[in-house]
Amino acid sequence: MVKNIIVTGATSMIGVALIEAAINVGVNVYAIVRPNTTRIERLPKSEKVRVIKAELKDLSKVHIAEKCDVLYHFAWDGTVKGKRDDPILNEKNITYTFEAVELAYRTGCSKFVGAGSQAEYGPVSDRINVETKFSPNLSYGVSKYAAGVLSKKICEKYEIVHIWGRIFSVYGRWNNKGSLLDYAISNFIRGENAYFSSGEQKWNFLYEKDAGEIFLRMGQKIRESKEIIVASNETRPLREFLELTANTLKCIELCHFASEDCGETYGIDPDVTETERILGKINFCSFRSGIRMVIEQYKT
Repeated sequence: MVKNIIVTGATSMIGVALIEAAINVGVNVYAIVRPNTTRIERLPKSEKVRVIKAELKDLSKVHIAEKCDVLYHFAWDGTVKGKRDDPILNEKNITYTFEAVELAYRTGCSKFVGAGSQAEYGPVSDRINVETKFSPNLSYGVSKYAAGVLSKKICEKYEIVHIWGRIFSVYGRWNNKGSLLDYAISNFIRGENAYFSSGEQKWNFLYEKDAGEIFLRMGQKIRESKEIIVASNETRPLREFLELTANTLKCIELCHFASEDCGETYGIDPDVTETERILGKINFCSFRSGIRMVIEQYKT
């Protein structure tokens, strides 16, 4: 039974969603945040959440006296668009992931859950499942893949179950500024035109609360090392998601698509059949419902 968990990157969108899901079932959380974070208010106010301030590079200095059960590692430097292909910055994150495993070992965790990425696959035109080969082309994807493979080796040395959740496209209250949905929603609310590619490629959006639930179950249910696709069961042309967003705000006239794309475009089409087989049936929030809640948050 999971009683105590550690979460790095606790103020990230998925970190917050996981913490909310965890405390709802009575789990205690050690939330590791950066000392100068401006996002501390995102964390739920609960006696079950204990905040630890530490830089990512200082995980080796973190001390937690209480025995813990699962460490979730979400923290990663250089996730913004301009830094995703910086090899030096991304390489450091591999070492930080090792430090997170060491923290899991020091605190008695039996499981380590890492946050992988769809970027580990590289450009893929077919459906992505557990058999899909990895061919990352960005430093971010290469580093995520290396961090997953190598941290598993350290976990094996310590006899810790290693679980690697490859995250696809998650949206919610804390969308990254400048991301596709942030750009669309912000422009539509301001009554400004928004311009996109043709949007014909397949896409998949997972609501933040569903992501939190998936990660919680990964720590609760999995008993041996696994790799998990973290995505929704709703894949459709990207254009349809954007039109639905515009229609929710009753401003479809502000939504503009290119007649054709310059160069080859790739979408994402993840298969979550194995995810649900391992974790159980997931009551996914539809994009129609999720985007309505996100828009309301943007308006406040």
